[in-house]
Amino acid sequence: MRLIISEKVIAGNKIAAILSNGTAEKRFSGKIPVWNFEFQGEKTTVIPLSGHILDVDYPRKYNSWLGTDLEKLITVEPDYKHSAVAIIHALKEHAKDADRITIATDSDREGESIGLEAVEVVQALNKNVKVDRARFSAMTSEELTHAFDQKNIEPLNFNLAYAANARREIDLVWGAVLTRFLSLSSGRMGRDFLSAGRVQSPALALLVDREKDILKFKPVPFWVVSALLEKDKVDFEALHEKKTFSNAEDANEAVGNCEDPALVTAVSKRKKILKKPVPFNTTAFLQAANALNISAAEAMMIAESLYMDGYTSYPRTDNQVYEKSIDLKGILKNLESSPWFKKEARELLDQPKIEPSAGKKAEDHPPIHPVDFPKKKLPDKYWKIYELIVRRFFATLSTDCILNAVNVKLVIGTEKFQSNGQTIVDPGWKKYYPYSKTTEVVLPELVKGDNAKVIEVKSEKKETKPPQRFSQGSLIKRMEDMGIGTKSTRHEIIKKLQNRRYVNAGKVLQPTSLAFAVIGSLEKGAKEIVLSEMTSKLEEEMDLIAAKKKTKKEVTVDSQDILKEALKKLKKTQKESVGFIRSAVADANIVGKCPKCNKGDLRLIKSKATGKRFIGCSNYPECSNSFPAPQEGQIIALKTPCPECGLPQIKVTRKHSRGYQMCIDPKCKSKEGWGKKKTDS
Repeated sequence: MRLIISEKVIAGNKIAAILSNGTAEKRFSGKIPVWNFEFQGEKTTVIPLSGHILDVDYPRKYNSWLGTDLEKLITVEPDYKHSAVAIIHALKEHAKDADRITIATDSDREGESIGLEAVEVVQALNKNVKVDRARFSAMTSEELTHAFDQKNIEPLNFNLAYAANARREIDLVWGAVLTRFLSLSSGRMGRDFLSAGRVQSPALALLVDREKDILKFKPVPFWVVSALLEKDKVDFEALHEKKTFSNAEDANEAVGNCEDPALVTAVSKRKKILKKPVPFNTTAFLQAANALNISAAEAMMIAESLYMDGYTSYPRTDNQVYEKSIDLKGILKNLESSPWFKKEARELLDQPKIEPSAGKKAEDHPPIHPVDFPKKKLPDKYWKIYELIVRRFFATLSTDCILNAVNVKLVIGTEKFQSNGQTIVDPGWKKYYPYSKTTEVVLPELVKGDNAKVIEVKSEKKETKPPQRFSQGSLIKRMEDMGIGTKSTRHEIIKKLQNRRYVNAGKVLQPTSLAFAVIGSLEKGAKEIVLSEMTSKLEEEMDLIAAKKKTKKEVTVDSQDILKEALKKLKKTQKESVGFIRSAVADANIVGKCPKCNKGDLRLIKSKATGKRFIGCSNYPECSNSFPAPQEGQIIALKTPCPECGLPQIKVTRKHSRGYQMCIDPKCKSKEGWGKKKTDS
């Protein structure tokens, strides 16, 4: 009998349906669905997993935070514990009858590790079972049939699995040691613990460093001189050739030197080409999804769902080059049958030649692209993501956008000005990708020697702007550039930072006082913990495991040595850091100013008597003003007051939930009030 192992139930169902031509018989092994059918002359059973079936954790005796020596914890060998008992039971039930096991999990390091877990469960009962691997990038009939063709079956890549397991073990020890150190030092235990980690801390440091730059930024004033002109009943703007003036006097003098008319001294025209975008890899996709106000974590979840449903290709990839094996015209012909993209697909097929754009080539999955279309429109955000992927695909197969660019030089009085215009000659890829806007600036027909009427010349004061805070998309791109995390984990890191109250709610990622305290403490003690060089070095070593150039043991020992040295340094500054962290923790619990006494702060408080949370004035007992607080979930103070009553608002987040925002006053009639939870996008 042949066992085929899928990563999830939906994938198992799809694989069984396609390989059996719809004849697979579904039954249950305990609570786990399995599918039986004949395939390639063999009795075949598909068993789905649910991701990892083994948890990486410490032996139970190390569960106590208070009683564990952190230095010893660094070198403790972790356990791989059974976490999916029902699935493991189903694997064992079929193990003795199996003579072959084919791993068909996601084709990446994590999928290889998940597949190896299933293999080890089966081989513990049947040492003679043969192991092989089916690799595919889309849940389509063509891809799966190709992947399971006997000539395309591969061996399981154990080194990929070992590289993934090394990451799990390294992240376990870094997270456990640093989190326990910070939490024990600051007295933050239970659900309010302070977390840190190998990838999490350098990512948070990027946000804190950017916020420091913003806080210390001092705006510098400058002045811009512009002229509103008119020729042949067409108004247009020209800017002073100097672009900016450092003081108002010089700017005003330039304005005073201007007089009607404006004389055209030169006109130059050129074609400007806007290159079509390259195909989506994971980072570019998450950036684009974030621009649609969909969080990175949610965008990845939706993309995975679309992949499992057979609508798009595998969403975890660094590749930006379509392989020749991808039938681009075939995909377009398929989309031509769609009620939503028929016109665009036909236009692209009618091109004399299809020449796809290309970016960075990576030896993994193809770029993210559509493979099929849904028979009915998907739920709102799912459709937004699906359409984004389709339209990016169209854009990569289209032509460049061509503009006519015009530069006009003018003299107004004794001052020199310039005016720039651009018009679209051929929209090319812009026609198919509405997420990228190009503004046309139409100038009148001008030639050297023409005069234009001066309607107004003015000086406008402006100020230099501070650096922008990171969005989720821009942070993911920066993390990629600096080697922090992987394409599969960066969106999860951002979600973790939000859940741990290190980042305020909103479209931009603004670190809280708690984040400053944690990063400040780590920097003071062992700065290497928050530098990208440390984590990217370990990522490179994990790549060496995958390339068979280092063993998992060698890499985990290297990691332990780095962490041991860092812990020694942290202990030297431990006392100094405690007050710093505790002060920041207190600040993080401040919801806003007390409106009753105007002296104290409204703070989130946990009652020692009942253990329940509430919001009370720090000026107690002089002021007894208080409000109830939700008893479940993380509470984050928002910077925006309630639009109805002006009292502070909070955001409440729970595990596996995006959360909601609300006014602290249960009597408030605003839509953010109690009992009217507003989902935050």
